[in-house]
Order: sequence, then C-alpha cells, then structure tokens
Amino acid sequence: MYLAMKLLDFKNKNKLTYSGLAKLLEIKGINPTATVRKWCLGERIPRSSNIINIQNRTSNKVKAQDFYGY
Repeated sequence: MYLAMKLLDFKNKNKLTYSGLAKLLEIKGINPTATVRKWCLGERIPRSSNIINIQNRTSNKVKAQDFYGY
C-alpha cells in the first residue's frame, strides 16, 4: 500500500526550512526558496524534471502523484 507524502509533509517531518529543502533538492534559479515554497503550498506544480529530482532526493517518499492528488 502506498501512503502519500506531500512535499510539505516531507519538509516538516525532516524539520527543514524552505531554504533547507531547496538546498537538499539542489534547486537552482533566481529564488529557489520561493520556488520550493510554492510547490509545498500547492501554488505551482514542478516540471517533470524537478519531480524526478524530488523523487530521487526524497528516496521516493514524495512521488509525482503527490503533486496531482491521485
């Protein structure tokens, strides 16, 4: 049985800040902290390449379906 874990749940469970999560995920760009925050709060859905990265960096605890509500 698969238990969904949202990115925000992963962040909170691991006691990470948005900045710390961005560093863990190795997110690059102008403002990686804001990008990760928007993903966590459901304001944006990551690109497929970032979803693959998130799956890998979270040891498959956060998966693609977690962003789409399956």
